[in-house]
Amino acid sequence: MLDDDAYAWFMAHGGLTRANGQRFRDLILSRGHTLDYGPMFRAFYGQDPQIGPMLEHRGLTGPGA
Repeated sequence: MLDDDAYAWFMAHGGLTRANGQRFRDLILSRGHTLDYGPMFRAFYGQDPQIGPMLEHRGLTGPGA
């Protein structure tokens, strides 16, 4: 679910730009397993994870569902 949310965040913020990639690196990747992923993801995404992007990616919502 987190990877689909992260992808949705990137798409909503201009795609895979250097600045977006650096933000992801600074707030998640560089911290590794030092913190729980919930707080790290909230710091990156700005809110709790949403199930919508995962459902959409799997074809379970939207016009074709």
